[in-house]
Amino acid sequence: MIGSVSKGAASLKSRVKHVSQDIIRSRWTVLGGDAQSKVEELLRSIELPVLSTYSSEQRKIEAQVVLRSITGTLCKRLPRMPFPPKAKEIHFDYETLVRDNRTLQQSLATSATSGASLVNEVEKQKLALSSERHELEDLKSADRRVVG
Repeated sequence: MIGSVSKGAASLKSRVKHVSQDIIRSRWTVLGGDAQSKVEELLRSIELPVLSTYSSEQRKIEAQVVLRSITGTLCKRLPRMPFPPKAKEIHFDYETLVRDNRTLQQSLATSATSGASLVNEVEKQKLALSSERHELEDLKSADRRVVG
């Protein structure tokens, strides 16, 4: 999906897909050991970017305590958590996901800019066509006067 971060800037927009509990129970499975390790690594790697958003040391400490608590809880539950059947270890590599997302954002921005440019060009061509049609009508009426 395409969202808009600021006027004229295209961005990727997350989309939530609701999956029924029956499908989760029947088709989803737990991750293998390597994939679980990647998920744990991913959960732990998000701490630094979050903490860097706070300027106050007190806020950083509070955020760190909360993040570690949540991360610990999730890591404990991870061996029992179901994941979609197509979930692979590669889907949990944070650096790869960030790089791929950045590439997609750039591609989307380029496509959106190209699309806007093409729309502008079409409008220019329509105006030129309209002007040429008007000129053609003037020439036809002048020709009729001369001939007739």
